[in-house]
This record gives sequence, C-alpha cells and structure tokens, in this order.
Amino acid sequence: STILILLFYQEEQVQAQSNSDSVQIIIQLELPENTPTNSKFFFAGSVNGFDPGVGFGWKDKSISFSENNDISELKLTQPAGDTVHYKITRGTIYSAEENNDYTYRKPRELIFDEDKTVTATVESWHDIPPENMKQLWPLVKLEPVSEKTFKYNEYDYDWMGTILYADDIVRYFYGDQIRGLLQKIEPTFIDTVVYYQVPSKAPDNSLLVVAGKESKEVSWSLYVDQNNDNTISKSEYVFAENDSITLWQGLIHYDRFEGKKVISDTSQAQIELPKDLPAAYSSSNRKDVPDLTYAFPTQQKKATISTNSGRTTIYILNFFEYLFTENLQVYIDRDNDGFLQMGSGTNEDLTVYANDMRRSKTYYSYPHFKVGNQMYEIADIDPYGNWVRFRPSFEEPHEQRTAIEVGVPLPDWKAATLEGNSTGKENLTGKYVLLDFWGSWCGPCIEELPYLKQAYEDFKGTNFEIIGLAYDSIESTKEAISKYDIVWPQVMDDGEFSSLFRIQGYPFQILVDPEGTIVETGKSLRGERLEKTLRKYLNQD
Repeated sequence: STILILLFYQEEQVQAQSNSDSVQIIIQLELPENTPTNSKFFFAGSVNGFDPGVGFGWKDKSISFSENNDISELKLTQPAGDTVHYKITRGTIYSAEENNDYTYRKPRELIFDEDKTVTATVESWHDIPPENMKQLWPLVKLEPVSEKTFKYNEYDYDWMGTILYADDIVRYFYGDQIRGLLQKIEPTFIDTVVYYQVPSKAPDNSLLVVAGKESKEVSWSLYVDQNNDNTISKSEYVFAENDSITLWQGLIHYDRFEGKKVISDTSQAQIELPKDLPAAYSSSNRKDVPDLTYAFPTQQKKATISTNSGRTTIYILNFFEYLFTENLQVYIDRDNDGFLQMGSGTNEDLTVYANDMRRSKTYYSYPHFKVGNQMYEIADIDPYGNWVRFRPSFEEPHEQRTAIEVGVPLPDWKAATLEGNSTGKENLTGKYVLLDFWGSWCGPCIEELPYLKQAYEDFKGTNFEIIGLAYDSIESTKEAISKYDIVWPQVMDDGEFSSLFRIQGYPFQILVDPEGTIVETGKSLRGERLEKTLRKYLNQD
C-alpha cells in the first residue's frame, strides 16, 4: 500500500542583513584530540533553525566554518544587541558537541554587543566514544526488515508518497536548478506540463513526468522518463487521465551518491492520478492539469543490541531519497504483535522529531530505549544504512509512555482557551469531548469543518463538547475562526499538546467519554462517519 503524506513548508528568515547598526563576531574553534581529520564544522543556532549541516528541514540553511591558517572560524553578523544561541556540529545531529563527560550540552550564548573574536571550545562529540569506553558503545550491523511490517493505521507502510509538483511550483522546493532538465519530448503535443521529483542529491538527477495533450478534445496522456536520459519517448507512456486505472508502478534509473562517488542505480517508483486527493492540494497553479502523486519504496532496517541483562531489537524506517543521517524513524514492537504501529497515538515510535526539539529547545535529542536494566540511545548511524552505533543514555525511558488508543485514560492536560477560560481533562469530566487537532494551513482540516459544525449544532445541549487544539499562529487561527464561523473553544498548541498526544498528522480527532477514557480515534470521527459515531455514544441512534 502507498501512504500519501501531505507536506507543508514555511519560509523562515535565516540571517539578518548587515547594516550600520550591525556587529560582527568571529567564532574560532578549539577541538578535542579525537576529532576526525578532514572534518567539516557547522554552526547550528537560532539564526538558521539549528540546521546541523544536513537533515533538519526542507531548505538547506547550513552555515559552515572556513579554514584560516589551520583555524576553523566563522564570521557572523547580526544587529547590535541581538543574542544568538548555537552549537557546533560536524554536519549531522549525531555529530553535535557535548560536555566533556558526554552529557547533553546546552546551546551556547553569543551577545552581539561589539565586534570581537571568541573561542568556542568543543569538549567532546556525541558520536565518538572515549577511548576507555569503546566496548560500551557497540557498533551493530543493520539488516533488512522482512518479518515485521510497518503499519500506518491499517495500511502497510511499504511506500511513501506525496504530491508531485509541476514546474510552476517545484522551484519553491528545489530552486531553479532542476528546471530545464528535460531535453526532448518525442510525442507531439499542443499542451505540455512537466512534473519533477528529485530521487537523490546526485547532480542532473530527477524523476521527470510529462502530461501532454494531442488536441483540445482528448484527455491528458502521462509519460515517465524511466531511463533517466531527460527525454520523453513514446514508449514511456504509462496511462491516460480518463483510464479506469490511473496508477503506474515500474522501474526507473537514477543516480545517487555513495560517499563522493556518483553511482547509477534502479528503483521501483509509482505515479498515480488519485481519485480522492483533498481539494486543497494540487500539482500546479493551473486548474486544468492532472494532480499527480509519486511514491518510492521506504527503506526498512533493524538492529539487535544484546547485553548481559537483556536483548532488544529496534526497527528503522527511512524515506527513499534521504540518507539515514538526515531523516529516520525508530520503532520497537512493544506489544509483540508482529507490526510496528505508526501514526498519531502510537507508543512504538521512539523518534524525536525536529518539531519536538524546537518546542523543548533541546538541540539535539536522540531515540533511546531500554535493554535489560540499561538505557541506550543512538550515537551514530551510517548514512547508507549499513550500521548503527549505540551508547549508554541517561534519558527517561520511552517505555513509560502509554499509547493514545481506545480503552486507555486520556493523559492529564490543562490549558487556557483563546477566550481565557480554563479547560482540560479535569474541567471536562462528565462530558463526551471531541479533541480536534487541526491548523488553518491544513487543507483536510478545513474540509472537516462542515462536519464538525453540523455535529456541534446537532448535539448542543447534551453532555458533549468540542475542543479545538490549533497547531498554528494566533493570528491565522483567529482569522480561520472568523472566516469559517467556528464557535467551539480553541486552544493554541505550540507543540506541547501534539507531543503529549503523539500527533503525527493533521487533522486528528480523539473522542473521550465522561470518565476520561478514550473511546474513538481517527477515521471513525472523520467526515460523514462523525455524526453516526457520536449518535452511538450520545444515545441518539
């Protein structure tokens, strides 16, 4: 099965422009003796979203140090009076600096009060064990997963897909460098749309899809550049817009990096014209062209760590086009049911997501788990998924976390609504409560509003309440409340509640009974099913 992930991106201001009131500070590094030779060093801080070098967002905001007479240094300019927080890395979150006892180091503080040079002394690196502790930091080979299955709700998560963007939108994600890659289209069309997706970071490398029309009267025909020659030939036709089956799976050729070498490879790929794509999402600014999705197989690996007191297997999921140092998700099969449960509410996901780190201002945090009586965390991982290194951890175990699922009590929570009223688990005892996790930026969330409004109207005066938890800005939320006439209470979520309730996709709904126990989650509370579900509990069937 293919899972369609709808991705959202917000542009951030990375660094202030230099002006007459600016201050320049030069940061010079002092490094520990065990620093690998030929390392490249990065500034990860509040001016660039704590980008460690690779793998912390859609846009590359990395800031690297340069070499000046064998000294690594960086010149940073900010407005006078600014305070910047930062850490030093060697390019990934796993290679970030730590205290000399290998405990978490808080970000440094840099005050731009005058032009000056400062020295940043790195005491240790997260991924490099001290010489006398190497045996306690086991390096374990990663094996392909075959016996376990990743599940997103009831679907196998063996493919990952999202919107395939046409050339009028794609530059927003990848810049202008991939435009113009298409060299030739052999079929003759009166109208053409070119779609792009980058399967790897190798140069001159993209998955090209072309939709073409031979005349105004016919439907769009779809072609895929399957041999990576940047040419669309007649033999690469896959389906037409009005076909009964608008799904293609096949083999593509592409280039990828292995170290610094460019390797030619092949992979399965999927292109689909979905019948049920949410109305808010489109491939192009043009309304008359096909809205397509793409998908690649996920990368699935496992590693087993054994000690005198126990044995634990972790499972690692990564998207096709990412290195393992850039983006990975870590799971444990807690209930031993043979499945690794993904999605909102699961307690089998050990991943520490970038948004969680930003909310807690903990740069960086790592997946950690228990083996017998000892806590471990990931110290480092091979970019190509060949091995993983573990190290002792002093974090609280994830095992204490309970899944957000039917039959378990809702976690304690309390908050103030936008109107300033108190709400939370205790305040809402005695009612059926629908928690709606949403945001004004989320198209499917907006599509759910008519059903929520109808339910709120139908069941008002009963022991029923809706609480919206908006992962959004106050301004955008208030604008949406006014625009869509939302009348139920709203709580602003800066990430605290989405983390507490383990929300991994929007919208997501949880129905709680008067005793505070979860009775429904997910799809039974979406669309037309919402009213039927509520009637069952509110005795109005």
